[in-house]
Amino acid sequence: MNDILPKRGGLGYPLVLDSSVVISCFGQGDEYSEMSRRFFKEVASKLEALLPTIVFVEVAVNLYLQKVPNVRRALGVISGFKQIALDSTFAWNCAKFAPSNRILRTSDFIIAVSARVNEAVLITWDKRLLDNVVCEAMTPSEFLKKTTKASTA
Repeated sequence: MNDILPKRGGLGYPLVLDSSVVISCFGQGDEYSEMSRRFFKEVASKLEALLPTIVFVEVAVNLYLQKVPNVRRALGVISGFKQIALDSTFAWNCAKFAPSNRILRTSDFIIAVSARVNEAVLITWDKRLLDNVVCEAMTPSEFLKKTTKASTA
């Protein structure tokens, strides 16, 4: 993929956030929670963040199953991000990229295609998504390192 992150008019780097990052940020705590919270505080609230509709569903279901006390609050926070609708045009884009997909489950493939068609970087903790061939992907910590280096150069 492209080594230079795409920029979109003054808004900075467009990002597609995977549910793994959002769940880690708002969930009961896992090995990635601290870095996910830092990422949200330092990056996601300041740059153009996009969420495929399926991410809202995955976040709601997973946080509810984790018995997070205020799932609606978490959904309220992420509802401020631009939503990527899963409509017939998007379905056609998925079909065009399907031959290149051999490892992703359908929901993860939808998230990867969302990043690709929006010329965005996918931010995820999911190892399969990090190794995908559809779009550029990196972890929140990799993104923080890369953008910190770029701003000090």
